[in-house]
Amino acid sequence: MIRTYLIRLTAASILCAMIRRMAPEGSAGAAARLGTGLLLLLALFRPIASADPVRAAAEVAKMGSYDPLAAESFSAETNRLLSSLISGQAEAYILDKAGELGLLVEAEVEMRISDYYPVPWSVRIRGSPTQSQKAALAADIAEKLGIPEERQEWWGM
Repeated sequence: MIRTYLIRLTAASILCAMIRRMAPEGSAGAAARLGTGLLLLLALFRPIASADPVRAAAEVAKMGSYDPLAAESFSAETNRLLSSLISGQAEAYILDKAGELGLLVEAEVEMRISDYYPVPWSVRIRGSPTQSQKAALAADIAEKLGIPEERQEWWGM
């Protein structure tokens, strides 16, 4: 019902815009522009004239209800997408910081849900750092990403 209304209103708007664009100057053009304005008003207010109050109430009631399982599924999918995005950004950050230290590594960040949001929880890093490179990168990961050193796994390459 609402979708049909919006489609009709959009179509009327496009038609009116085309007519106004092609309308000649002068009184004929003014009449055409007036006609397009009336056509747009007709399209805008047509649902009010033909409104069925019972059906409208049913539509409004339907909009207010939701399926809890669908909401839960949507929330799970949102968290999955956010987790993917955040872990990708965290991994890119680690690779950039390692590069600044002159270190070539691979990083894999594991996410967990905390207070309804995904957050970086742990990281597996593969590389061959010196002790000072490892200490600097580990401290930066703990400070910037909130992953303490005890949840950072370092594997040699």
